[in-house]
Amino acid sequence: MLASPSFNGKNIFINQHHMNLFINYQSRMGLKETDMAKKFPITYQLIAEI
Repeated sequence: MLASPSFNGKNIFINQHHMNLFINYQSRMGLKETDMAKKFPITYQLIAEI
């Protein structure tokens, strides 16, 4: 389990399964990374930090 210590005072955990869903969605929708960053700014930021 990969962890981000704190974001807005809340503990957020992102594991490999979440990352795979995120990447699968991106490829299925044919989105670019910039599109994903706009659509899911918090998630994208956390994944980028891992």
